[in-house]
Amino acid sequence: MLTFPTNEAQTFRVLANASAEYNILLELLLKTSFGTDISFIDETFFMPPVGLRSYASQGGIGARRNTRDQLWINETTLTYDKKFGDHSINALAGFSVQESRLDFVHGQRSNFPNNDSPYITAGDVITGANSYPEEWAIASGFARATYIYKDKYILNANVRSDGSSRIGADNRWAVWWLFLSYSELLTLLLTLCGKPNRFNCSTVERTY
Repeated sequence: MLTFPTNEAQTFRVLANASAEYNILLELLLKTSFGTDISFIDETFFMPPVGLRSYASQGGIGARRNTRDQLWINETTLTYDKKFGDHSINALAGFSVQESRLDFVHGQRSNFPNNDSPYITAGDVITGANSYPEEWAIASGFARATYIYKDKYILNANVRSDGSSRIGADNRWAVWWLFLSYSELLTLLLTLCGKPNRFNCSTVERTY
């Protein structure tokens, strides 16, 4: 006979990642990766009708919850890297997609006949029932191109677009772009860091 409350949970989870790459040409590389996180949680809760005076008036409480959570992400990129003479070109284009879905089910009853029947089917009065899904998705497309001349002069261009299902359809997508030469990059970095003799920009100077 159960005289103490019980609260048990069982969890099953799978984490997996896989990636592959293929050189279409010597200077053209295709790469893709996939990851997933899947979990199942089963919870049972029982407050026996006898032994706990505070729940005797309700005849005990029994509940069960099931949660299934699924998440996956994929990213695919195509990279072109070519050097000829004093010229060097590196370009990348790709997209990523991430999606999540959660399913939740909850049932609860009271008025159990005794302490030996902890399953919610033994309860007489339904005191709680709920079920709902939650899902969202994020998609992104991006591209980057860099041109270098004599390992000294640099032109860099970036563009990116992101969309989220959590944002209204009229404002779901946003686009960012950036086009800079080497001198503009250096000017921007020095502006952000402040004057070199007052702030530590050694990391910036080493990088460029």
